[in-house]
Amino acid sequence: MKRMVASIAAAALVTCGAAASLSAAPASAVGSLDIFGALLTGSAAGSSGGNGSPEPGGPQSNTGPSNTGPSNTGQRPSGGPSSNGVVGIDVTAKRADGGYAYGTKIGPGLFTLYDGKFTPAVVYNARTSAGGTNSANNCQIEIQITGPQNSGVIKTAECSGTKHPDRITVTGTYTATVLDRVSGRQGTSSFTIE
Repeated sequence: MKRMVASIAAAALVTCGAAASLSAAPASAVGSLDIFGALLTGSAAGSSGGNGSPEPGGPQSNTGPSNTGPSNTGQRPSGGPSSNGVVGIDVTAKRADGGYAYGTKIGPGLFTLYDGKFTPAVVYNARTSAGGTNSANNCQIEIQITGPQNSGVIKTAECSGTKHPDRITVTGTYTATVLDRVSGRQGTSSFTIE
């Protein structure tokens, strides 16, 4: 029975690409609990990297796509919908509507100060697992812009909307971060003010 279990586990690890060192070991030398523990946790103890990861160079963190443009999609590290149904947050940082008095857009994610100031608008939409937008008030949203000058934190229960953080008076690269404390999801959008 141990030999059969070891053979099945070794075949499963070969499928994952991490069983080169296990295939040469006799069945009695392979602990069935170690193999199944590795399979259940996603660890590849038999990988040649020696770091428990089947990927060369070690484990990779998934922080979602990076973006220097006006919008980005945030993701929670663990999968599945949360208690409020939010699976991600789409964020776009832009100039507040209302004309040049709020700053000037000169390119994608690129703005200039007008009369020494820029008024940002952060547009955010909490996505559901069905692909729709959560428009309810069952989130705990925190919005902040960080960079050479940090804004205060705006807090709201609105899962989707537009908020206007503090005016910016210093040029540089900024990141608007929207975090839902209920789901743990967050999204970011980076922009530059020249």
